[in-house]
Amino acid sequence: MEERAPPYVHQHDRAVPKVGHYRLFGANSGGSWIVCVCFAGTCRKVPTAEWSLRKMRNTSQHVASSRPDCGVAVGRKPLTVREILELEAALMEVFGTIRELRERSAAARHIKFPPLPAVLSESIAIAITPTLFGSDWKGRYGGSAADMIIENLATRSLLRVEVKATGRHAFQELKEKDLRADVLIWFRFGRRMELGAGEIVAAVIEAPGKYVPSQCRLDVRRFEAIAGIQEAQKIFRFESLAAMLATPATSVRGEPV
Repeated sequence: MEERAPPYVHQHDRAVPKVGHYRLFGANSGGSWIVCVCFAGTCRKVPTAEWSLRKMRNTSQHVASSRPDCGVAVGRKPLTVREILELEAALMEVFGTIRELRERSAAARHIKFPPLPAVLSESIAIAITPTLFGSDWKGRYGGSAADMIIENLATRSLLRVEVKATGRHAFQELKEKDLRADVLIWFRFGRRMELGAGEIVAAVIEAPGKYVPSQCRLDVRRFEAIAGIQEAQKIFRFESLAAMLATPATSVRGEPV
């Protein structure tokens, strides 16, 4: 049998049936071997795996975007109470290590504290929604609409909520999406992560765009200096994260942090 190259090598775009033969040569401990392969049929170019994967992703995105509830984060779940506490403990260890390094070495001042993960603050906000808004309210992830959506179980009304969290310096960037939200929640951990203990403050501001007209970067002091914020925000104080997740807190309207 004459050996020749497979016909599809130069016939990608033709739909003419071809018959091809080629040989595979090899050897192992038992000796050499030859395998002859014969095939018949139309040969076409096979798409690469990368192209196929990209097509699958595009198809999945198209299907997801065509759903009526595409603004909801389907399948995404907040951390459990145990996971929240474990993540806080891990962050305290990281922050504490950096603080100790800074105390021992002047060069370590260039090591930055990491930002607080959004999943931490958002999971906390979802868990304590009844504490911040009342027992009739329940929180969930908001998908593309907002960080979270809270729903009144009695009236079925919905509110879009954006969630922020800051540490020692309390600097925060308020973007257009934050200002368009119905409610802004700002968790202020202070030096808690560095020291391993300390008060946590949660500020709840309705219609933040009413007081902050455009996106900006500011700290708590500058934020509370904005006209109307002191009277509009509702402040909740917690002695620890465990207490925050377990017991309701007393809110104080307009109290400075």
